[in-house]
Amino acid sequence: MTVSNDGLVNVSNATVNLTVEAANGATETYTKYTGNLSDSADAPNNETTLTYDLTEFAAEELLGDLAQGNAKVTATVDPANDIPETDETNNQVVNSTRVVYADPAVRIQGQSTALQSQKATFVVFTKNNGTAKTGEFNVTVDYDDGTTENITIANLGVNQPNTTRVTHRFLTGGDKVVSATVSDGVPFDNNESTKDVTVKPYTLSIENDDVSVPSTVVNNSTVTVLAEFNANHPSDVNATVSLPAGLELAAGQSAEKQVRSSAKGGSVAWKVRGNTTADIEDAQVDVTVEAFGESDTASATTNVTVPKVRYTTTNATTLKSAGETQSLALNVSNATTYEHTLNVTVQSGTDGRTLQGLEYLFSYPYWCVEQTTTQMMSALRTDQYYRNGDIPSNYNRDRANSTISAGISKLADEPTPGAYFNISQHDNGAWSMYGNNPRGDLFYTIYALQARAPSPTTRCRATART
Repeated sequence: MTVSNDGLVNVSNATVNLTVEAANGATETYTKYTGNLSDSADAPNNETTLTYDLTEFAAEELLGDLAQGNAKVTATVDPANDIPETDETNNQVVNSTRVVYADPAVRIQGQSTALQSQKATFVVFTKNNGTAKTGEFNVTVDYDDGTTENITIANLGVNQPNTTRVTHRFLTGGDKVVSATVSDGVPFDNNESTKDVTVKPYTLSIENDDVSVPSTVVNNSTVTVLAEFNANHPSDVNATVSLPAGLELAAGQSAEKQVRSSAKGGSVAWKVRGNTTADIEDAQVDVTVEAFGESDTASATTNVTVPKVRYTTTNATTLKSAGETQSLALNVSNATTYEHTLNVTVQSGTDGRTLQGLEYLFSYPYWCVEQTTTQMMSALRTDQYYRNGDIPSNYNRDRANSTISAGISKLADEPTPGAYFNISQHDNGAWSMYGNNPRGDLFYTIYALQARAPSPTTRCRATART
């Protein structure tokens, strides 16, 4: 403000009041003094310039949405009329001013969970919410671990935003409160922002039970090796499979793979094939996982087998008298063979050959009614043969009775044990091949009735119905 003495005498320490009125009605008066002013003939010593600091009043009354920065300013010289003047009409002037200000607001965002000793990323957002340019200013980021970082932000225009990314490695674990602070001298509640972060060590593990491989791998066949691992943070995990002799990676497969894990873990798989010329037992497959300097290994075992094609060649001759000698020739295959067995069977006459065939009949497959009945009747007739004649000392009668009992059980109403078909008698007294035709079948009914015909030791419920 400029005050001048237009009179013909000197003036000493005239009072000058500056009154500021905000749009909300609040006022504040500031008082200063001119000091000694010469008369008008002694220019420029007849005037002085006074400066008033309105910062405190503006901070309280002229900022924000209420007044929008508009202010009425009234300057009054000699408000108490202590100085005699020839003109009292030029002692007051009224003007208006707009108070503008810079208001950089700050906000920080980032990951809620960070790994100890690994890079954590945060984003610092700043924006000038004021009505004037900011000029260059600093944002201080405090990581709550004894370290801070200053970010220099260039001049921001009105409503202009800025985004800055920062990274930090937390050397200690625990719960942290990361803060971003800017000092702008403007009393708005936007100068600090915080982000809660949990810092934890990274863990990665895999157990033997987490590695899956078929119990048997047939040579030249392809199978899958599956591994599941545990982790406590999303990450890229390097997984490596190590195969034993007899197994190799399938075409297009790589021993090393990188997979993305969740916050709980992940899985990885390889296609492998058998490649061996001999059976291998307990072949060990190792899987190693690595990430963030942590690693773990787990194993599983399998048996690698070579498919076996049995090549059989036979020949026979007859010896008719004691001391007789005969020679037998066996054809030899050109195939490479790994195991060899020579069986020599001596059968004494017709009875011997017949008894040799009974071994097969006792183990005859028994899924359907016909197979069950055939096996049962073979055992029944063999047992009857020995009961009617001389029983040799090595005859196993319990084996015959067990076979007969199993057949009777299957043909009766009792549920069939195990994974076999239920071939028991239908409600109309008939049987069908696999028990799947309630009307029955004449052939299977007659065959089953023949095996279950009444005898001193058996009883057939079907005969009472037909």
